[in-house]
Amino acid sequence: MCAASPPAYAEVFKCKQGDGKVVYQDYPCKGNPNSAPMDLLPDQPTYRDRVTAYERAAAEREFVQGVEAERDRNKALARVEESSRTKVAVRNDEQCNDYTAKADRIEKQARNWWYPFHYREQLRNQARALRDKYFRECLGSR
Repeated sequence: MCAASPPAYAEVFKCKQGDGKVVYQDYPCKGNPNSAPMDLLPDQPTYRDRVTAYERAAAEREFVQGVEAERDRNKALARVEESSRTKVAVRNDEQCNDYTAKADRIEKQARNWWYPFHYREQLRNQARALRDKYFRECLGSR
């Protein structure tokens, strides 16, 4: 609100007292009804103030650009990491599906009655090992 309000101007009078002291006041001097208010220049920043403000603004712009560049790098790294994580997850899912498919094929093969008993038992053990591997690697890590 202060920035939106117009500047308040007041009149300032320079008065010399009887003992020679100079006093500044907002009303005309006593004994001098024709005294005029002083011409005051609005508060202007010095050249050094303007240069300092410009340098500070340039440094802040550079800082903001650095922060934005770092944010963009972090976003790109996050995208790469997410893509890598997705690829690993897809590869793991494919491997898990492969375990169950192999186990199903082996169990189907073990049901054939024309294979000797010890060979069918060996096939069942292979299928069981694949199922165990599936449970250990695929379901245990989730």
